[in-house]
Amino acid sequence: MLGRSVARAAAVSRALPLSVAAAPLSTQSDAIAKTSFKDLFSTEANAKNSVEYVVAKVDDLVNWGRRSSLWPMTFGLAYYHYSYAVVRGVDRIVPVDIYVPGCPPTAEAFLYAMLQLQKKIKGNKGLLLKLRK
Repeated sequence: MLGRSVARAAAVSRALPLSVAAAPLSTQSDAIAKTSFKDLFSTEANAKNSVEYVVAKVDDLVNWGRRSSLWPMTFGLAYYHYSYAVVRGVDRIVPVDIYVPGCPPTAEAFLYAMLQLQKKIKGNKGLLLKLRK
């Protein structure tokens, strides 16, 4: 992701005239404002690639928010699968992402579950796949 940003910045700087690159800040900002919208996103941008790029970045942002939040800890970590008070098969009705072993679960089990949940969320590319269909 950082490599793409660096490549885009290099493409924009290549698009600027050499005299502008050494010019004062106000002249540089004027020249950057004159560059085309396509140069800012990609060197071979077309309508489909630009939309996919923006949606991919929105997906990354949403998944970062999910991965960084701790809301699953307050909502879903009280479920113990092998308890006498739990109806078998409830995970077919209520979606369960990660099972945390132990009663009560250890701190290591919570940490492992959070890392697994972050990995699962990071791999989720739902919006981009829906757009491509």
